[in-house]
Amino acid sequence: MIHEIRPYSGSDQTVFENLFLDYFFTDYKIILSEAQLIEICGDIIQLVKAGSSFLDLLFTDDRPIGFILYQKDSLDNEWCAKEGWGFIREIFVSRCFRKRGYGKHLVTSAEQKLKGLSVPGVYIALEDNPDFWLKRGYVETDEIYEKNDGFIFVKPFSYGSSFPAAQ
Repeated sequence: MIHEIRPYSGSDQTVFENLFLDYFFTDYKIILSEAQLIEICGDIIQLVKAGSSFLDLLFTDDRPIGFILYQKDSLDNEWCAKEGWGFIREIFVSRCFRKRGYGKHLVTSAEQKLKGLSVPGVYIALEDNPDFWLKRGYVETDEIYEKNDGFIFVKPFSYGSSFPAAQ
């Protein structure tokens, strides 16, 4: 199987909407209508178009199977909890493709892109199931993310002696 991770483009709107619907209906207990979820997708796409968030789609053999939504936190972003850090907001791999390393590939790709933006590290806010993240090198903090009451896990980056200056 050949997999590809690529940035969202305007032609991917239906692909993303279908993945997002699968994500919510598969993994969440929150009851929202399809119309509400499509509206949320539109909001996410606007953030991506504005450059304040990044959305990468995962394909295997040209079939869409997942996505990752992430950003470099800034005070201009309502989801900002750690200014200047990378934040993985959402990640999804279709249920029948889980436990095959696809999630790991999505996270690694996002981390590389965020590291290229000179962030000191990446964080995620988890409500449950930290094992995946612990295996990726994330550690739990004593911080709580107020948007979802999730526990914040961080993965600081090491830049050696050439650590970029804080911006």
